[in-house]
Amino acid sequence: MLYLNKLLQCIKKYPDLFTLKNACNITGLINSQILLLRKFAIENGLICVSDKAKNYILTEMGEKYLKKNPVKKNSDEPDTNLEYLKLEKTPPFVTRAIRQLSKHIIEGENINENSLENYIKREILEENNHFIKIMAAIENYILSANTENKMLKLNEIYNKFANSKLTKSVISVMLLYILDKNKDKITVYESGEFHLKLTPLIFDRMLCLPDKFEIKILKTPDNKYLKTLCTEIIPDKAPNLINLTSAVIKTIKSLEKYTLSTRRLTKKVLKIRNLIINSKDALKLFLNDIPAVLSEKDITDEKLAKNFLIALNELKNGYKTLLSELQDFMFENFNETSFANLEKRFENVKEFLNSSEFRILYNTLKSSSKSDDLKKIEKIATFINGKLVPKDWTDDNIADFKLKIANLAAKFKIIEASAGISEMPDAKTEKLINQIKKLTENQKLLILQSIV
Repeated sequence: MLYLNKLLQCIKKYPDLFTLKNACNITGLINSQILLLRKFAIENGLICVSDKAKNYILTEMGEKYLKKNPVKKNSDEPDTNLEYLKLEKTPPFVTRAIRQLSKHIIEGENINENSLENYIKREILEENNHFIKIMAAIENYILSANTENKMLKLNEIYNKFANSKLTKSVISVMLLYILDKNKDKITVYESGEFHLKLTPLIFDRMLCLPDKFEIKILKTPDNKYLKTLCTEIIPDKAPNLINLTSAVIKTIKSLEKYTLSTRRLTKKVLKIRNLIINSKDALKLFLNDIPAVLSEKDITDEKLAKNFLIALNELKNGYKTLLSELQDFMFENFNETSFANLEKRFENVKEFLNSSEFRILYNTLKSSSKSDDLKKIEKIATFINGKLVPKDWTDDNIADFKLKIANLAAKFKIIEASAGISEMPDAKTEKLINQIKKLTENQKLLILQSIV
């Protein structure tokens, strides 16, 4: 029976083997295999319980079996005690263990001392000098193969190093360690699109679909343009393309829905935004695409970096700029300079505000009296456009807001005039108000009723 001689040898050395928490590490087998082999050995009289409870010893038959079938080192197998790492096809339980190990190495998640993933980690990454030497050779191959910024297919690595002494399972763990160790240098590409950073989920896909993955060393060119961007954008991180690209893309992805969809940006900033969103290659993005948009005649690296920072700042302030624009438009139409004054005007005519629109607008002004102006206009704009927050607006929503505000402002001025409280109307509204003033009180009331 497979591995029976190995189990007998371990029992001979460790009579209390079945009580040890690290029995799986000692035998190099998984728990279900140990239990099955123990049952077989007991039923066939190869082992028995010793005088000491829970300890086992080899019977005479067991000694004969072990002498006839000694544990030999197979020169064609990987140099490891863990039998499951010798299998050409990775078993599902090993894949699960490697997946857990990736969470430990990449994200720092704790692993159990006597877990399969910890045994694999210790065997390949810490204790086995043979594996450590091979891992150094794989790392050197990856780094040297990428000296010219060329893509290296994942399958190329497996094909070059996989053999009877080095299975895919072992190479996968080595790759996990190498990629995490060189995370500031190596970027992973899936179907031609780069990933900002290696995650356990991405590594899991690498194990399942290696033909879709490539890796590449991203060397940060030594120029003032990129140095300036790194200094300004990632002052607390290593100045390299991977960290720079990650920071810029995270900034763009954190923008409001409005900023990500609007066309109300300067032409160059619009292009920069779309380039970053659709970028598939960090090196091409910063060395080709962005300079192509922002370059000018005889531009210096410092000026190019400054142009990009200005564009990035415009995107970061896109939503704030929108709110300021909405506020200015509202003040202009109401002939006002502050929300405090506008609230007072509404207070003066509140008894005439029979329309739900005006009442809600008045209550919004009152309830947000302690908020800053941009928070107030955000609440007002949300109400005006049917509870849709401005950060989720499209350009059409802006046009709709302006139309509704202009309409409300014109009606409000008429209410003020009819109530005898008119403040600095425009020429067109002033003409209309003068006509209203000539009417009788009953006629004025009829007009108010039709408005509100």
